[in-house]
Amino acid sequence: MRIAYLTPTFPPYPGGIGMNCYYNAREMAKRGFEVEVFTPRYGEESEIRNQKSEIKFKIHYLKSVISYGNAALLPQLLWRLRCFDIVHCYYPFFGGAEMAVLARYFKNLKLIIHHEMDVVGEGWQKKFFSWHTRHVLPWILKNSDLVFVLSEDYFNNSDFGRLYKAYKKLPPWQVVPNGVDTELFKPMPNLTSPIVLFAAGLDKAHYFKGVPVLLEAIALLKKENFPVRLRIAGEGELKKEYQKQTNELEIQDQVEFVGLITHDRLPDFYSSGNLFIMPSVGQTESFSIATAEAQACGLPAIVSDLPGMRVTIEDGITGLLIMPGDSRDLARKIKMILSDPTRAAKMGQAGRERMEKMFSWKVMGERLETIYRKLTQLKFL
Repeated sequence: MRIAYLTPTFPPYPGGIGMNCYYNAREMAKRGFEVEVFTPRYGEESEIRNQKSEIKFKIHYLKSVISYGNAALLPQLLWRLRCFDIVHCYYPFFGGAEMAVLARYFKNLKLIIHHEMDVVGEGWQKKFFSWHTRHVLPWILKNSDLVFVLSEDYFNNSDFGRLYKAYKKLPPWQVVPNGVDTELFKPMPNLTSPIVLFAAGLDKAHYFKGVPVLLEAIALLKKENFPVRLRIAGEGELKKEYQKQTNELEIQDQVEFVGLITHDRLPDFYSSGNLFIMPSVGQTESFSIATAEAQACGLPAIVSDLPGMRVTIEDGITGLLIMPGDSRDLARKIKMILSDPTRAAKMGQAGRERMEKMFSWKVMGERLETIYRKLTQLKFL
């Protein structure tokens, strides 16, 4: 069986969609499938860096006719996809998903649309996203064979889910969550205390991660004389704004911006702290891979009580939920966990066990292989 993965981003670009694609492709290649990945060419560096790795599947960096941000029109997919049995397309991928549908017209391949998140923007982008969701996305779905969603929770509360339910005769959907590499991300000795961690892109594409809320919470804890340090991993154009806020809150001695950390070095980063925090503030966040990775390393986690996001932890058992945008609630929950090391350790252990049982790539691979085989045999219901 030949499988093509279409993704708007791919490592070393940091982000959940690209990492999800990488691990799914790697897992399927391990299982004997012929796997190829198609992604836009955003620069020579990404291609060179990936050629030096030990990836066991082909990666094609395609030059786009038109590109903006992570959107790229790739007409060459029309003929590049003809030899595949399954095309697994991550969405949103403006310019890629449309070409996959057209390729399906020319060849009786099976098309899977893997919904990762709603698209939300400002100004003209918001208008474009709204128009695309109303007029183009239904056409994409009607011409697909199967839809993947990250969780039933996010599906039921997302713009994507509401649109899906408004139309009839759409393909069936399955819950296929993002996974975590539990072999790479695992508990290691932790000798530091107390340090909280955050990891995400600090660019405009990840504006919804809630960094300002996190910084405000650290400032509140400082006023309470509760000793805590924050380490922030990531790079992007918003970093200077966050550093400015750090100085204005007078917490620069407690906050460290450590820069971009490569995927293989993230386990060391997670081992440097006692608690991981993802205080997202928008519905764009559908699943936090960074939170899953941190829990696989044995850390308790605090995440926002948002659809999809809250599925990443088990409230009260592997971590705690907070009200989105509420820095006081976040500060209180940080203090609650770090003040009770025994409880924090139990949460971290429970998180590790949950990641192994539900989100490891081995578990995800077995699920995907079953779905792929049934789909190609026309037995999927």
